[in-house]
Amino acid sequence: QKNTKNAGVEAKGVVDENGIVSFKGLGEGTYTITETKTPTGYNTIPPKEVKIDFTENPEGNAKHWSTTSEDVEYDAAAGMFKITIENQKGNTLPTTGGIGTVIFYVLGSILVIGSAIVLISKRRAESR
Repeated sequence: QKNTKNAGVEAKGVVDENGIVSFKGLGEGTYTITETKTPTGYNTIPPKEVKIDFTENPEGNAKHWSTTSEDVEYDAAAGMFKITIENQKGNTLPTTGGIGTVIFYVLGSILVIGSAIVLISKRRAESR
């Protein structure tokens, strides 16, 4: 059976002196880790989705926790999922322009090619 009692749960964690954040009591489900307070001089991490799965073997009553999320592993001895997220120093510049810059480059290229054609045509006309 799926654990639905944790649906819509919001858990808040605080980084300890060793840089570790722990969340206890979360069950099966998909969780998103977001950074709400970024240290000065560091970039905010993008939201990280973690999916926790639970299966039970009816023959041996063995419980098995697993994940299909990238960079996340289950430590059976500790009974917890581990993910390492490194803070990155520096500034992240916003992406600007998008399709507008592509259009600008295409129109600029067309103008340069057109100017080259006109210049070559005039030189050929003068040499005749």
